Amino acid sequence: MKLLLEKGANLESKDNDGHTALHEAGAFEASTRPKTDVVVLLLTQGATIEAKDKKAHHGLAGLPAPLDWPALAEAAGHGNVEAVNLMLEKGVSIEAKDNEHCDTPLILASRNGQTEMVKLLLERGADIEAKNADGDTALLGAANEGNLDVVQALLGKGANIEARAGEYHFEGDTALIESAGQGKTEMVKLLLEKGANIEARNARGWTPLIEAADRGRTEAIRLLLDKGANIAAKGSDGNTALDLAISEGHQEAAKLLEERGGK
Repeated sequence: MKLLLEKGANLESKDNDGHTALHEAGAFEASTRPKTDVVVLLLTQGATIEAKDKKAHHGLAGLPAPLDWPALAEAAGHGNVEAVNLMLEKGVSIEAKDNEHCDTPLILASRNGQTEMVKLLLERGADIEAKNADGDTALLGAANEGNLDVVQALLGKGANIEARAGEYHFEGDTALIESAGQGKTEMVKLLLEKGANIEARNARGWTPLIEAADRGRTEAIRLLLDKGANIAAKGSDGNTALDLAISEGHQEAAKLLEERGGK
């Protein structure tokens, strides 16, 4: 690398995906040896910190969509703590966003389960309540992926446990509603322990219990009922958790709700 630079290699040359050398050096997985020495070399030689790539990525509809990712976001999403530290010290914006979802480095790191990266970004002043284009905060992203340690870290720093999701998910979902609907019982336990509203409602008027029943998440239903969820709650359409469990053919869930007094 040093020899190439000494011979006049272009620091900003890009590959077919729009990656510069800095993108590639900063994005190595945390499980491998970070190429921090290369990042240091490139930055000290004047590499553009905010260089952006054009990278194929699955968009909201599951189709390839072009994304513009700053080098910091690449490194943060992969958990490369040393590289991110260096880039922040060099003045890169901690709130740099990609152009497709408007994910900040904190949202990316949270969704990817990069706990140490999340802690670093929070210590450096990242906006814990920043939202992406889908209306998701870092907490919603982490909970949606079942990243317990990240959720713990975010809540420990004051993340809003009642933050609401945007239109990509059911509009108005809280982390608890989404976790219940996905049957993530350990996440449901954690969120309830941290004070999440067990009767929160989304834009459909669904509570966590109704969401869990609609998807047949029997264990999540059991947990919510054990914690005092209102079994008689109705959504905006007038359906109870039992109504939805029956209509969706979730026999085990319906049986449990009936045994607990559901109507």
